[in-house]
Amino acid sequence: MTVSTGGKQPNILLIMSDEHAAEFSSIHGNRIVQTPTLDRLAADGVTFDNAYCTSPLCVPARMSFMTGAYVHREEIWDNGVPLRSDAITWAHRLANAGYKTALSGKMHFIGPDQHHGFADVLASDEVVCAKNIEVDFRWVDDVSPRPNSRARFDAAGAGGGSHIDHDETVTRTCLDYLEQQWEAQKSGTPAQPFV
Repeated sequence: MTVSTGGKQPNILLIMSDEHAAEFSSIHGNRIVQTPTLDRLAADGVTFDNAYCTSPLCVPARMSFMTGAYVHREEIWDNGVPLRSDAITWAHRLANAGYKTALSGKMHFIGPDQHHGFADVLASDEVVCAKNIEVDFRWVDDVSPRPNSRARFDAAGAGGGSHIDHDETVTRTCLDYLEQQWEAQKSGTPAQPFV
């Protein structure tokens, strides 16, 4: 898809849906689940219909996504290994190209560096991730349940909890940020393109 920007860099809004398989959206043919907002965004933007994940674990997969490198190259083998602070991400590259970079939502940056090229972190995922990402270094074939796993399931309940609260915060901060960027660009004030 080509977008005319009058010689200016286009703004980039990247939406990565967490635990939302494509087949559960109307744009990909589901006749029961209706996702009109995703449908509209897809019609006006770009969708990736074929995507491949480099790891079944969230932190290695997300860091691979951020760097464009395979998990073994960044040596992020499980959810307890942070991305090195000197690793170059697409957020670094876009910032170097003049973009204002902001992150709102789950990226699972664990460890001391919570930015990895993003100038602004609007809603840190430390609230739900830093406390809940667990590492089990036993590396055995035993698949017995973790201690207290049923209690965690029971505590999660239906329709609420810390993850849902965090998702609402992420949505609110992202919409506020986009509104600020839109107002700045509408006012004619020279503004950086944002991602």
